[in-house]
Amino acid sequence: MAPDDLRVLAQESPGSARGVQNLERAAASLYKALQAGMDQANAEVAATIARMREYQENSQQFCKRLQDYLDVAFKHQVRLTYSL
Repeated sequence: MAPDDLRVLAQESPGSARGVQNLERAAASLYKALQAGMDQANAEVAATIARMREYQENSQQFCKRLQDYLDVAFKHQVRLTYSL
């Protein structure tokens, strides 16, 4: 978006064909800039969601490993306790 586009949108008169053309150009430029910003924001949100899903999967895998270890360790301890 050109720096002058915001000024055009704020100050240009739509009373002439040239003014309307300038306003249309500036509005189109603003729209494109907003779309580009939304596309980037959407991409960042999608990347964040993907990372969060990956972290959740890693967390679940770790918890499962820990649970399996504790299950084996407790069973072993029970066997030692009752074999005395």
